[in-house]
Amino acid sequence: MEPQSESCRKQRGTLVSPDEPRRETGVYWGYQVRIAHSMSEIFTKSPYATGYDVTVGTSDRGTNVHEVPNRSYNFNHMLIVFGGLQGLESALANDEKLTVDDPELLFDHYVNVLPRQGSRTIRTEEALLIALAALQEKLQPQVADVEIDLTDLLPKSEDSGIAVRRDVLVSKKQKKRKQVEDTPDETVVDEPSFSKPLPKVARLTANPFADSSEELAKNTPAQDDFEVVSSTTVSGTSHSCADDDLSRFD
Repeated sequence: MEPQSESCRKQRGTLVSPDEPRRETGVYWGYQVRIAHSMSEIFTKSPYATGYDVTVGTSDRGTNVHEVPNRSYNFNHMLIVFGGLQGLESALANDEKLTVDDPELLFDHYVNVLPRQGSRTIRTEEALLIALAALQEKLQPQVADVEIDLTDLLPKSEDSGIAVRRDVLVSKKQKKRKQVEDTPDETVVDEPSFSKPLPKVARLTANPFADSSEELAKNTPAQDDFEVVSSTTVSGTSHSCADDDLSRFD
């Protein structure tokens, strides 16, 4: 990455090989895959001209990693080998070119990176992270890590937690403050709401606890529109009228 000038807001750089950031700066830049058809090809087909100067094998039968002194593994190119579910012993048994029976004899150091693991096996993808964390304080590379000196060359952004120039932060704050000031304030008035009284609903059923005389007085109209006739009058009228006279039912 080229140094960023104050007049240009864009970060510019030059295309290089994927190995150059790792080789020149020590920054992790991904990984490469090399297929080894046997355990012996791990050592014989090294991508480096001088091969690996330090080899480390990981196994639950190895030396406790906490007993290894710090900065004791001095190396230029180190090789760390992980076994599968059946360990490095199974890989050694399937290699016809190797004549040794103990995989510990193939490595400079044979280490147990997780003592008292609590399970019979550990998945290889889990053992990879555990081993790199456990061996971090044990390594002493000949080429020191220079990542701490690359603060001006690494990509910068607020999302990555890297500080940005003070003038850029101030300009952003002023722009945000200006947007807030330009927004008109809306006055909000809280008006109390008055609810209208609900109309009274007439009772559909009679009140069983009310006085019958009072209830009768309420239900009796002031002026009756019918006439009360005694039974004697009705019977007399019925005898005097003809059988076909139906006016008494009007």
